[in-house]
Amino acid sequence: MRKKNNFKIYQNLALISQVGILMTVYIVGAVMLGNYVDGVFDSSPLALLVFLLIGIVAAFHNVFKLLMKIGTKKEEDDSWKK
Repeated sequence: MRKKNNFKIYQNLALISQVGILMTVYIVGAVMLGNYVDGVFDSSPLALLVFLLIGIVAAFHNVFKLLMKIGTKKEEDDSWKK
């Protein structure tokens, strides 16, 4: 029983880490792309703000998809208990 609880703890830690890394990569990538576009077109904060907004929306969208997929999988795994 204790091993199963430890497995669930590690599984939840992996999920939290995955969500954090996913959000960080999307937002940092969008900021870097926005800075690059601002440098090329000399449109100081405009492209940065647009790409930052796109990065935040994309990050939350992908986190939502990930959590829905995990929730659906958990419901299927628990369906045999009913």
